[in-house]
Amino acid sequence: MRRWKCHVDTLTDPRAIRLVHVLQGWNEAFKKAATLSTIQEEYMFARELTDLDREETVDEALDLAFDQIDDAFLEGRFDWVDQFLKIADVESMSVSLLVGILTITASAESKLRHRSEFRKRAENVIRKRGRYNDTILRDL
Repeated sequence: MRRWKCHVDTLTDPRAIRLVHVLQGWNEAFKKAATLSTIQEEYMFARELTDLDREETVDEALDLAFDQIDDAFLEGRFDWVDQFLKIADVESMSVSLLVGILTITASAESKLRHRSEFRKRAENVIRKRGRYNDTILRDL
């Protein structure tokens, strides 16, 4: 798709000026809709993961996490993964899933602002459940 910029100041035809304003409004509306859609997608992903995890299909939850997060990394959608890490309900995840998500996201740690917060929340949950030891989160 070819992008072009138009300066309304240089236009003289009132219909062209109106068209540019309409297109600018649509552009902003599409940006907002895309943002809302992305946020909804992250919540749906988080919910699907925790539902699988609760149903004691941890392997399926880990496969889904790996596939979705890896695909997002390959597509350069680090912000999507970061938002997921921010909203993920660590209290409802198993220790295996928490460690799995930390393992999957370790390679992109520098691009994920909320990963360290996710790690702290995950560590707190693991400690509360009495499953913490010195090696469980090493290098994660």
